[in-house]
Amino acid sequence: AFLWDMCNYLITVAVLLIIFVSLQHEMYISTENFPATLTLLLLYGWSIIPLMYPVSFYFEVPSTAYVFLVAANVLVGVFGTTATYLLQLFGDNATLSSVNSHLKTAFLIFPNYCMGRGLMDLSFNYYDRLVSKSIRSIGGAGYAVKDPIGLDV
Repeated sequence: AFLWDMCNYLITVAVLLIIFVSLQHEMYISTENFPATLTLLLLYGWSIIPLMYPVSFYFEVPSTAYVFLVAANVLVGVFGTTATYLLQLFGDNATLSSVNSHLKTAFLIFPNYCMGRGLMDLSFNYYDRLVSKSIRSIGGAGYAVKDPIGLDV
């Protein structure tokens, strides 16, 4: 069952990458970010599929399990990513920065949060790289940009 689900997921990943390429989302398909995008998508499938199997056994009706899992995954992914992003905006406040750091660590057990945060960080990193190149092009020093495939957790 796992291999079948992974094969189906790989088809989804291929379609998603085709969409990124056709819509020219450089933040995900640029030469710097594509390896990280592909790794993120593949590891998401590898982590979310096994997580769903044990949870589904707590329900007697498969459709109820499906609805619950979809709702829980969307809520954790969207709210977790949004909460940490909003708290990140208040980096000047030491208390909120500490809360954000703890939330980022706690949410790492949820694959949907990792996927959302990873895609968001890839796009931020891409735009940081563009700004740094622009600064260098007018004679400025620019600044260091994070490696998109690095392990800065």
